[in-house]
Amino acid sequence: QGVDAAAHEAGESVLGADAKRAIGLDIDDRVARLASPDGAQWQLAHADFTLWYPIAKEVGFTAPFFTLNPPFSLNWHRERLADLAHSGADGVPEAFACHRETIDSTLASFLCAIDMLTATGEGLMVCNASTARRFFGSPDDAGREGMHPDLMRYIWLWLEIPEPIYENQHTRFDTAVLYFSRSHHYHTDTG
Repeated sequence: QGVDAAAHEAGESVLGADAKRAIGLDIDDRVARLASPDGAQWQLAHADFTLWYPIAKEVGFTAPFFTLNPPFSLNWHRERLADLAHSGADGVPEAFACHRETIDSTLASFLCAIDMLTATGEGLMVCNASTARRFFGSPDDAGREGMHPDLMRYIWLWLEIPEPIYENQHTRFDTAVLYFSRSHHYHTDTG
């Protein structure tokens, strides 16, 4: 079971082999025409993630895996994601509170995924590398330089791919692929 918040090739390649059930959401209306892999129960939908998230929270939805490919350079309205202020995940309410009227879609997608992961849940996010560094810091500085360095506790693998990786990419930027987990917390104890 997993959630692919960008239901296209990236999610299919990650979830396709073992997924018994998967939910795919994408703002691109062409997603509804994608075929489901044999044997899997896929539900692919054209949906606005910021409208889906409050409904998912209301029914207590959780998932063991998320694949995220949030829209680059897009700001979402905070009021649609207000449940993040009450998240039980360390650092999520604090990061959400730092943003006034809007919140970057990359950060918001990450916060929503952390919020809805099961206790041992994990995921992958494909995003603009400079956006990831702006919010989380970088693996080189253990997150100290980011706006929300405490969120680095969830990130366990950070892979950067030099520009460009998408055929239709009009702007040149490095891409980051982040593996994150809700349960693999970084501990600083020295004992």
